[in-house]
Amino acid sequence: MKKLLSIFLALLMVGTLCACGAKKAPADTKTTTETESTTEDPKEVEKREADAAYAEGMNYWFGGNGVNFDRNRALEAFTTAAEKGNADAYYRLGIMKVYSEGADRWPEVSEYFQKAIDGGSVLGYYGQALLYLNGCGVDRDYAKAMELAQKAADGGADIGYVMLGNMYKNGNGVDMDGKKALEYYEKAAESDEWQAKNNGLLCIGVLYEKGLDAGDNSITKDLTKAMEYYQKCIDNGYASAYYEIGGLYDGDDGIENDPAKVFEYAQKYSNTGSYYRLGLCYLYGTGTDVDYAKAMDLFMKDILEGKNQSYDMYAIAWMYAGGKGVAEDKEKAAEWANKCIANGGFEGTGAARSAVILLESFNGNS
Repeated sequence: MKKLLSIFLALLMVGTLCACGAKKAPADTKTTTETESTTEDPKEVEKREADAAYAEGMNYWFGGNGVNFDRNRALEAFTTAAEKGNADAYYRLGIMKVYSEGADRWPEVSEYFQKAIDGGSVLGYYGQALLYLNGCGVDRDYAKAMELAQKAADGGADIGYVMLGNMYKNGNGVDMDGKKALEYYEKAAESDEWQAKNNGLLCIGVLYEKGLDAGDNSITKDLTKAMEYYQKCIDNGYASAYYEIGGLYDGDDGIENDPAKVFEYAQKYSNTGSYYRLGLCYLYGTGTDVDYAKAMDLFMKDILEGKNQSYDMYAIAWMYAGGKGVAEDKEKAAEWANKCIANGGFEGTGAARSAVILLESFNGNS
């Protein structure tokens, strides 16, 4: 299958999953001799309510625990949690702001991350590390990103280990080192934090699926191990792993070439609120009939509701450039390519590079 649009999604919306709150205790109890006030401390009640709202937001944002992705309900829940004093919720609000349009969003994103830090959440350090790692609203600074990721990890946000692992895997400001990357991913995978644990497991799976050529510090490709780690994520209720499992059945270098399974896992992955891979299936006829209108609808739905706008914008630009289901229109293709480039976002770098190449092709420069 053609893979012009198949780009690995960086999974960046990360943190801890708080337990839901218990039922509120009665305001008072009576004995045969006296009535004693057992009214709960209002601060404890508010904290419990904040934690419950945060857990609800996590479920709607990640599509976990029996509910599907719902951006609006996630936003409402995280806002409630933040107002009631859950500092982690400010980090989540910052992450949600990332998935809006316009370069002017970055100061507000950074402000949310700082509110998380000020409230005592080390996830805020991780959020700021993401900004420096990707050059979003600030100059890209790998040393600063590593410093902040380490600070988050040292403070108990084990998701910081995932970023450190990614930096060694990709050679961001350090020598590429598969063994060091694996070491950090394993630390995250051992975490008690649901999101950190599953991101660690997922990244180990990707490392084994792709392999890494780094001299003495290489990791040998092992698809059996990759599937093992992806399955652990699924067993933990982490539906994002369906994206990676689907990729194992997409092409000659996977476990097997099975378009029906690619489509099946793309459908399951769409429950997380990202429709890009399912759109690709309809675009190329992978495991289903080619349906350009359906593909376009899914890419547009992602832009309006989901988490993957940059890739979807590029996909739409590509459809207009090639007249796939729409009249060939270089102006509209350029419009969507420029939207992709302007959108940025943590996951947008690869899509933006593709959009630049597409624009250059219109000018006869490539």
